[in-house]
Amino acid sequence: MGSRTRNATLGLSTIKSAVRKYQRDRRAETEERATA
Repeated sequence: MGSRTRNATLGLSTIKSAVRKYQRDRRAETEERATA
């Protein structure tokens, strides 16, 4: 049970960081297109 909870938390933080990176990349892309 303990390891399962830890794995779930680890997966959640991994997803969060991946989403944040994706949003940051997309925002940079949009800004580049706006200034170009």
